[in-house]
Amino acid sequence: MLEKTVYFGTEDDLTLIKCPSTGLTRSLVSWRTSGTYLSGGGYSRASGVAHNELSVSWGGDSVEDFATLITQINKNEVLYYLDPLSMKTNILPPYAAQYQPDNPYGVSSVSGGAGSNGYPAKASVYSSDTTLYKTPVPSGYRLWVGAHGTGSVNVSSSLASGTVTAIPTANTNRVTTSFVGGSTYTLSAAANSTFYGVVAQILPEGVTPTTGGFIPGMGFSGLRVKDDPQITEYSATLENYQIAMTVNFIEVETWES
Repeated sequence: MLEKTVYFGTEDDLTLIKCPSTGLTRSLVSWRTSGTYLSGGGYSRASGVAHNELSVSWGGDSVEDFATLITQINKNEVLYYLDPLSMKTNILPPYAAQYQPDNPYGVSSVSGGAGSNGYPAKASVYSSDTTLYKTPVPSGYRLWVGAHGTGSVNVSSSLASGTVTAIPTANTNRVTTSFVGGSTYTLSAAANSTFYGVVAQILPEGVTPTTGGFIPGMGFSGLRVKDDPQITEYSATLENYQIAMTVNFIEVETWES
């Protein structure tokens, strides 16, 4: 990735934009309630899955420099923000990388006993072909995919497709198969697959993935703008008439599919 830039945009128009000026604030938001029984005991209930909400701020720059960002937001389409941290660890959402109760795929679980290499003891059981995740992959990068358990992950795009066969949790290869960048890929669990963990990474061409134990999902599916962007206009006397922007996003794609 180029210095001080990040990939952002729609499925068919992924572009480089300026990195946030103060970092990216990301919150996992779930349904949650707690209280006190008449007997005096306490209770707490929460959904098994959470969605991501992002607050992103960009510092003072010219309108011309913000043009690409504003154009993407104005499309009113699902947006993809390729978080550099997620790209090199596990770009899948948590609920796609491992079993979680109330998961959006409606899959059940099976316990395989003590986990190995940090993989969960509970595995997701897919009785039918199930779409897990979709992401654009920039040119000059490769999508790496690995699954631990039994069965396979089908990976497809207009450029390339293939099947990633699951391996045992004792194997320290987090990812096993790569796919060329420059297209949008869909990852699907094949019918009759059982996965303790799935890892996907987007790495520059020529970079070899590291080995080791399970890395939980650090990513999120496609976003929409949550509320109206905030634009701060600086003094018109400044050169290029600078502005700053703050935009809040909410993860929606998994639940819109």
